Amino acid sequence: MESETFDINFQDHFKLYVLFKDIIVFEHELQLKHVSFHVDPGEAFLKNERRYFLLEKDQFTINEIIKKKGIVASTETITMTDYTDVRKVNTLLLYIVVVVVVLLIVTALII
Repeated sequence: MESETFDINFQDHFKLYVLFKDIIVFEHELQLKHVSFHVDPGEAFLKNERRYFLLEKDQFTINEIIKKKGIVASTETITMTDYTDVRKVNTLLLYIVVVVVVLLIVTALII
């Protein structure tokens, strides 16, 4: 659907950034609701998100999809991160730091 909808860029549109973990669900819902979209192929490998060009007239439908499916999305002016993923990474880093500190203490006691 994205290749034939490049003309969205020349109409009233907005840009929406969706995290990679949500793109399959997001695109599936867009197709179910018959919402035209265009994906920027150049952005795919630079970030952990994909940029969509969507028509202004479909904004209400897109907002419903995002809310209903719990999709993490942002605009160019309002960036959004998935804090549950950040929390998981921070917890993992905390465990690693604790293990390293414990190993250092045990090594210091042995020597």
